[in-house]
Amino acid sequence: MNPVQNPFTTDSEAQRYNQYRPQYHDLAVAELAVYLKSKNIKIDSVLDMACGTGHSTKALFKQFKNLTACDASVAMLKQAQSSCDAKFILSAAEKSEFHDQQFDLMNCSMAYQWFEQKLFLTEMIRILKPAGILCIDNYGFTGVMVGNENFKELYYKFDDKNLPSAPRHPDYPTDDQMTEFKLVNIQVLKYEHEVQMNCVQFINYLMTRSNFQILNAEQKTVASNALEKYYSAIFGNESKQLLFRGQSRLYSI
Repeated sequence: MNPVQNPFTTDSEAQRYNQYRPQYHDLAVAELAVYLKSKNIKIDSVLDMACGTGHSTKALFKQFKNLTACDASVAMLKQAQSSCDAKFILSAAEKSEFHDQQFDLMNCSMAYQWFEQKLFLTEMIRILKPAGILCIDNYGFTGVMVGNENFKELYYKFDDKNLPSAPRHPDYPTDDQMTEFKLVNIQVLKYEHEVQMNCVQFINYLMTRSNFQILNAEQKTVASNALEKYYSAIFGNESKQLLFRGQSRLYSI
């Protein structure tokens, strides 16, 4: 099995990611804000870890002004820096120059699976304040196209044949990790919405996923041609409503 590595590193793919990934983060952050308010939890300082192109940072900045965002990819940060007035820093998740006990809240959107997880959790414990909160959210396409009962089967059939999953770690801390690092899962927040896409937008979204990003240049050309042929027959010239779903898990330390 190939080693796990973050595939989102090039300028062109960062641009595609920024343009074609659905910006769902307002939904996730709104759920987070409601939870914090319901528990009277005051948050003064926030870190958006592995911020990518800044979609999550922009949503967080609407709720938390003392916000720092970091990512290990120069290409991703180039896109992120125009998203809002947060402080952006080039930094790996597993080792940073942040101060001990600097943040009340650490957000991690769509990235935990790419980390060296024990190193990250060690660093997270160091830079979060006592009783700090770690929020990990993941989000993706459900395979559901509104009004087309056959689409989900067709979608997964194409992926199984042409775009197998990239090597990756678990999406959330495992039971063993939670025991070792004394994490407590304090809340699970769920959200979903429909996103309207035409064929070009959907294909470009699919090409932002890790199972496309791990391909070499020749394989990407073959796969992109196959994507266009396959999905143009389904979409035609129409836009479709597609169901996306996500989940945030909150952990206290």
